[in-house]
Amino acid sequence: MSTVTSRVSGCLLILLGAWGGLVPFIGPYFGYYYGPNKTWDYTSNWLWLSVLPAAAVFLGGLIVLVLRRASALGAVLAVLGGVWFVVGAPVLAVAKPGTAPGAPATPPGAMFSPATMHLLENIGFFSGLGVVIVFFAALALGLGGVPRIEADGVEAETVDAYNPAF
Repeated sequence: MSTVTSRVSGCLLILLGAWGGLVPFIGPYFGYYYGPNKTWDYTSNWLWLSVLPAAAVFLGGLIVLVLRRASALGAVLAVLGGVWFVVGAPVLAVAKPGTAPGAPATPPGAMFSPATMHLLENIGFFSGLGVVIVFFAALALGLGGVPRIEADGVEAETVDAYNPAF
């Protein structure tokens, strides 16, 4: 069970990392964007606020999915990427004034009010995305199982997070 949960978390982390890295560039196709309404508009702000944390999450999810012994490392890498999605914009605004992703925008004829669109864009681009990533990375870290090594260096059974009897 715990290995399955870890693998599902790894797959979801890969998908969430891909979303976080691509949404600034493809979001304008469907009226979901920050700043100018241009697809594939690359700036250094997107590098720091979306591409790098998304790469960390994607790589962390891949490690969780493929490398059982290093799944804790992958989960921690994904947690760091998720945390950066949440706190990256405010931290960079203080550390490097003028660094911002832009402002959430409302396309003409949007289904929701401007306030609702701004909320949905902030959740989907940064804070909500980061929280969901941290959740699944923590799930992978906690339920992924920790290999128990005997005194002679041989791996015994995998210890389940709900039954940590050593």
